[in-house]
Amino acid sequence: MNPNPSARTLPQRAFFFSLCGLLGLLLIPATAAALDLWQEKTRLDALRPLLPERELVELQIPAHPPLPALYRKTRRADTQGAAIILHPPGQHLDYPGPVHELRRRLPRFGWTTLSLQMPELHINRADAPLDEALQESSARLRAAVNFLNRESIQNIVIIGQGLSASYAVAFVTETALANPSVQALVTIGWPSYPHRAAWLDASRQLERLKLPLLDLYAELDREEVLTDLPRRLEAAHLAGQLFDQPLRLTDVSSRVQSLARRKSGNLRYRQMEIQGSDAFFRNQSDTLVKLIRGWIQRYAAGIQATIE
Repeated sequence: MNPNPSARTLPQRAFFFSLCGLLGLLLIPATAAALDLWQEKTRLDALRPLLPERELVELQIPAHPPLPALYRKTRRADTQGAAIILHPPGQHLDYPGPVHELRRRLPRFGWTTLSLQMPELHINRADAPLDEALQESSARLRAAVNFLNRESIQNIVIIGQGLSASYAVAFVTETALANPSVQALVTIGWPSYPHRAAWLDASRQLERLKLPLLDLYAELDREEVLTDLPRRLEAAHLAGQLFDQPLRLTDVSSRVQSLARRKSGNLRYRQMEIQGSDAFFRNQSDTLVKLIRGWIQRYAAGIQATIE
């Protein structure tokens, strides 16, 4: 029996941390259509005592409250680069599950991690501030890249889950020339909302993307993820990207089948299903970390961009 009833075990703290994040989100007024950065800051301030203080940093964004982030440096001599980790809607920068596990475990393999709080967007609302959310997310990602560059890290991958995958891809496609240090992307449960905005149409964005991309999804993922997967294969080929999984002939057009038979070379786009998983990737952290670590090690490790 624990002699100190008030002391929380690690699982208890994780549950409490999750509950705090959920309660904070429930405080958002249902009628608020615009992003409220100061309300978000209030929620983050409430979570701050639960964050690992030695890893907490603040990113500076013009005309913006300081943005907390969790920065975990690798201690390995063979440093590979850094991974910016972005949580899905309804979560926070150290939410138990994939976000927490990736930011803690990738440093063991030479990858420094920087986990960001991303703007909350209620995507199913007709009056959701889509343009404002995109601008805000891009400002945060730009601040994150600049922070890592100042830390002399010029090899960066971005890992985005849920809507944050859309934020990440949109940021890279719009700012690739301005931020050449971003070398690759990983999306986890990347949804597509083609009728809402161009930047929310995953296939359309993929046609413009020139970076290596690992597109992970759950076997039991949400409809807005699964229904877009065949279109992404076609978009990747039409954009000159390549992939290495077998094609299911019913999934893609005859044009893509022909392209797939003819093309060979470096593999830059890959879809991968996490079998038996739901959209929350419950109990799949080990699998996700292993797959992501192997892929970024193969396609982005140690690549140093020239920053002018």
